[in-house]
Amino acid sequence: MLGSLARWLRILGYDTLYYSDRDDDDLRAEALKTDRILVTRDSELVQRSIKNGTQALLIQSDETMKQLQEITNAYDLEVKPKNTRCPRCNGLLESVKKTSVKDVVPKESYNAFDEFWRCMKCEAVYWRGSHWVQILDSLERLKSSNNL
Repeated sequence: MLGSLARWLRILGYDTLYYSDRDDDDLRAEALKTDRILVTRDSELVQRSIKNGTQALLIQSDETMKQLQEITNAYDLEVKPKNTRCPRCNGLLESVKKTSVKDVVPKESYNAFDEFWRCMKCEAVYWRGSHWVQILDSLERLKSSNNL
């Protein structure tokens, strides 16, 4: 339901778990146990969570950038991308030597960029390519609409 939002929160450097296969009781229990905020579009789940002592936020929009706007406004989150979390799996990213990714990234990207990051969990490799410009543009529009 909120997988795209989870990826954006990770791009912003926030430790964000996402499960599409857990039932409500498991989600509430994990949020309570790990002192996390349960973010959902399910209003009944929010009500049950709050009764259970779990912090919860109801997301109203079904559009990813509006969802990101809702959560950044609700918790006054910094809207600045970081290279600390893997957007795919939430693993920590580490800076790696360019030579270590030569056989992993496209040749054009290897030749064009000098900084690379690898996820310590899933081993995905990242660099600041054209997608980075799109990320920055999207976040700048979000900040402008929030007057941040």
